[in-house]
Amino acid sequence: MEKIILASQSPWRKKLLSWIGADFDVVVSDFDESSVNIDDPKELVKVLAEKKVETVAKDLSEGIVIGADTVIVIDNKTFGDLRVLGKPDDINNAREILKDLRDKTHFVYTGVCVLDVENGKMISEVDETKMIFKDFSDVDLEEYLKTGDSLGKAGAYQFLAIVDKFVESFEGSVSGVIGLPIKRLVRMLKEVDVEVKGDVERIMMGKIGYKD
Repeated sequence: MEKIILASQSPWRKKLLSWIGADFDVVVSDFDESSVNIDDPKELVKVLAEKKVETVAKDLSEGIVIGADTVIVIDNKTFGDLRVLGKPDDINNAREILKDLRDKTHFVYTGVCVLDVENGKMISEVDETKMIFKDFSDVDLEEYLKTGDSLGKAGAYQFLAIVDKFVESFEGSVSGVIGLPIKRLVRMLKEVDVEVKGDVERIMMGKIGYKD
């Protein structure tokens, strides 16, 4: 089997990939994400995932490189009104972001890229999940902020940590919201002749408690 390289330092992306039994190494991309200026959030995460993969792949002669990027989008009904939310700058910014998301619908877009370094075959896709937040209390908000888990996460939250108190409902991929849409990724890996063994849906349900 081709060696798999994950171009991400995200602990949750590493967990998701390990849970499906994939054997992989981590090589963190040093691509400057701020150098990409794209308004369309779907195109943005797709390009960022590709750039991360390409940056890691340039030093390799073989292997399968996986990259991903996630953003949160609110006010998405008309293109001109959307707001793209990345990672918060600090805890105060995280508080502002979560207050903006409270009692509203938002969308999570995760771009995924798979590259076979040896033959240059690249596959890129974008996963979308619709998320509706409850009108959660300030007390619940402050309790979550105290955990520090809002930092380093697009939209200032980690789904599994806030699902009970913050999430009213969602439509789409839980693992995509966490940072790596596993069922989509498994299909993409098959296109570059990498077969992941096991029942992915059962594994994900057992690990994260939700049907992906």
